Order: sequence, then structure tokens, then C-alpha cells
Amino acid sequence: MVVLLSYIIVVYTNNSSYLYNYVNKHDNSAINGLNMNISTIINSTPDAILKGIARRVKSQRLERNLTQRAFARRAGIGYDAYRRFENTGEITLHNLVLCAIALDDVEGFMELFSKKSYQSIDDLLKTEKVKQRKRGSRNE
Repeated sequence: MVVLLSYIIVVYTNNSSYLYNYVNKHDNSAINGLNMNISTIINSTPDAILKGIARRVKSQRLERNLTQRAFARRAGIGYDAYRRFENTGEITLHNLVLCAIALDDVEGFMELFSKKSYQSIDDLLKTEKVKQRKRGSRNE
């Protein structure tokens, strides 16, 4: 499946009409089972997610009328590290949390990888039946 997605992304960037025709004409189960919008695949890459975060942080910084240097100083991170973050999306998790604190927007981090909220008591009862694992057993 990874190979198929890589192929589709390459085809999409070169000729999107060819991709549309290929997916619609071929009866391959792997292709027919792909019910994702191609832009979802492209926008879900780690680089795209990081650059989106950097864009939103930059937007918040500009709303506060701060220079990169002033914001980096306020957040407690190095100017070069912050400038690289805005340009490439690369940042350490520690520095990203410091940026969130400087922007007074840490709620997202508090919810990151949190437990699922339950819609009904039945959902909760089903979850309690699942054994809580202390470590994984698969080495795939």
C-alpha cells in the first residue's frame, strides 16, 4: 500500500487527469479501496503538518505585531531555531511547547494523545473489557 500511495502522489504531481482516469478505469481492488481524496494524502505528510503549524504560529506572532527576534526572546528559544521553524517547520517539541506557552495556547498539547471521550455507557463498557497492555508484542 505504501508503494501505491507513493506512486499516486508522483502521478498526481505530474498529471492529475491521468490519475483520475487510471483510478476510474482500472478494477484493481487496492485502487478501488482507496476512498481518500488525493489532497488528503498530500496534506497529511509530516512536513505538510509541520509547515501548517509553523504558518499558524507565524500568523499568531504577526497578530501580536512581534518580530521573529522578539517572539523568540519571549518564548525563551533561540532566534535561529525560531527562524528555521518558520521557514521549514522543523522545531524540537520542547521549543514548540515554549511557543505555545508564549502564545497562551497550550490546550492542544494537553489533549494530544489523550484518551477517547465516550458517547455512551456502552462505549465505556466495551473499552473496559479490553486488556490494558503494558507493552506491545508485534515486531513488524
